[in-house]
Amino acid sequence: MIYVFGDSFSEDTKNPKKSTYIDKYFEYKGRRTKFYTELLSEKFNQPIKNFSRGGMGNDYIFLEFMKNYKNITNGDIVIFGWADVQRILIPNKDTWYSNLHGFNILSKSAQDEIRAMRMDPLFTKRQLEIIEFIDNCLSEDITVIHWTWSTVLHKHSLSIYTETKGLIDDSHYSEEGHYDLYQKILEQLEFTNRVKINLWDQVEPHVVAGNVLK
Repeated sequence: MIYVFGDSFSEDTKNPKKSTYIDKYFEYKGRRTKFYTELLSEKFNQPIKNFSRGGMGNDYIFLEFMKNYKNITNGDIVIFGWADVQRILIPNKDTWYSNLHGFNILSKSAQDEIRAMRMDPLFTKRQLEIIEFIDNCLSEDITVIHWTWSTVLHKHSLSIYTETKGLIDDSHYSEEGHYDLYQKILEQLEFTNRVKINLWDQVEPHVVAGNVLK
């Protein structure tokens, strides 16, 4: 089984509640395209349980993992598509939303101040500690993939913006961007089952002895 925890970059493209940009991009392409998660599912012939939700931040992603980690077993693949550390969770009618949704529970100025505060290096340090905790929490027989889009400016990445030469100003990955991420993951899986791509400290992945995924 492949478990996916993330935001709009990792969503289930077949979910009726998916982010609206996905259908708009498919309409532009004239066909469905595959996200990196679907490519990995086909590569390893594993079904997907996707808990990603558009616009969510890292606190939400970690909460979803906490709710589901007991179901994860040896041989599974767990993917974390981490978001920008500045995103915050806001409760609204018994549901978590992010500051991106513009709810008036907090004023815009208050949200801006919180985001500015979260630029402090301590928040990045905390995120890296959470990633280390997850790696230590899960068995060495479980493959764990961590990556984030937030450390690469979308105008410098293989984004929809890049593909359309700015015609569509959208930071999400294009078809080529998802394939590129898929390839980078496969490259690291050749020698480790603890994959780290574009993380804030840019650490090299470490090899878990005897647990190379083929």
